Amino acid sequence: MDGGSKFDLGIDARGASFFDLYSRGAVAAEAIDDWVGRWHDDPSLARQELHAWLGLSLPEYQVWVYDADALAFILEARRSGRSLDRAVEDRLAAMDRADGPVDGTVTRGLRGWLDMRAREAAAAMG
Repeated sequence: MDGGSKFDLGIDARGASFFDLYSRGAVAAEAIDDWVGRWHDDPSLARQELHAWLGLSLPEYQVWVYDADALAFILEARRSGRSLDRAVEDRLAAMDRADGPVDGTVTRGLRGWLDMRAREAAAAMG
C-alpha cells in the first residue's frame, strides 16, 4: 500500500465505509480483512474507531469478531429493520438446525455476546 487514501483496489476509503460498499455489492465480504489491515497500517485512520471506519456499530463489530460470516446477516437485519440481537438469535437457530458441522467457537461466542447484551439491558433497567 502506498500510504495514500486509496486501497490497491482503487477504493477511496474516505468516500465510503467498507460496509457501505459491501451493502451495494461493490466489495466482497472477504475484503474487510484488507480494510482492517489498512486501518492498522495508516496512523491517520487511527483517529477513528475501527468499527466506525468499517461502517459498523460497535455491537455489529463485536458480532463480526465472533463470526466472520456475520456480515450477510448484519446487512439483512439492517435492511429489514430487525434488531441485531434478533438476527444473532436467528443465526444461532439456523446453526443449530444445520446438517453439517458447526464451529463451536462461533456459537459459544455468539451466545456469550447475547448473554452480555441481556446483562447490559438488565443493568440499564435496574
